[in-house]
Amino acid sequence: CDFGQGLPPRAWEYITNVTRTRKWNFVMMSETLDGGTVTYRSSRHFDIVNEKIVFELNPANDKHDYRAIFDSRRTAYGQGLVLLNNTSHDEKTPADPWEAVIRSAVTGLMDGATMIFPGQELGIATSFGYQHYELNSGKSIPHFKRWNSMTPAWNDNNFGNDQLYPVYSAIQTARRDHPALASPNRWFLDGDGNNNKIFAAAKYQANGASPAASDVVLGFVNVDRNNPQSDNFKIPANLADRLGIQASRTYNVKNLSAYTAQQAGRRDNWLWGDGLSGADLLATGFFVSLN
Repeated sequence: CDFGQGLPPRAWEYITNVTRTRKWNFVMMSETLDGGTVTYRSSRHFDIVNEKIVFELNPANDKHDYRAIFDSRRTAYGQGLVLLNNTSHDEKTPADPWEAVIRSAVTGLMDGATMIFPGQELGIATSFGYQHYELNSGKSIPHFKRWNSMTPAWNDNNFGNDQLYPVYSAIQTARRDHPALASPNRWFLDGDGNNNKIFAAAKYQANGASPAASDVVLGFVNVDRNNPQSDNFKIPANLADRLGIQASRTYNVKNLSAYTAQQAGRRDNWLWGDGLSGADLLATGFFVSLN
């Protein structure tokens, strides 16, 4: 529903109810890009809110920027479902396609409705990928008021762009298969070096449940496009209780979103050798390095 704040709540309630008498599982999304009170109001009536997160994700530069984005949504909407997109049909795409990947990886760790704009997985950029572009409010966007085609992106043989699809696929496959990733249960992690270029979060399906029976994911994203980043991470004691980690037990991890285009079995490999004890996770932690 474009310009969702343009009609009063009673109108949307009527439209939604009548629609669902015809099709009970119809999903209603409101585009309310203004933010503020009207957007909060829309989250009461719509299943998904497409609000101004797109304007805040693209200039985000470090973990603090991203945390502020997600904390402010939690404060504003509670458990309301927010669209997690870094572009749309009338917003420009980043000039560097890998900047969009970074933001998709970050949002892939968070609760909400993740979105990949058609062509992002093929390497579209600010004015490349579609056959026709238009200038809309000073922004170069794919022309959506005439017949258009992604032929330029389909025909592109840039090796770097060809690697995008497996990365997007890995992120979304992990999200599909691991309910902790879409869960609202989250805990932002800081490394010993407090590296602000690594966005890190622990996600868990149920508070205090054993990870043998309930999904637990430790997620890390390098938000620096051009440089590798690393840090050592420990599990805080009060987080260990939430994750169901016990000092005497042994734990191990797999890379759920590993890039498999060149090595098919990477997602099945244990990364911590014979494993780490719960006591080690709290006291010593584990090293993370991200290209």
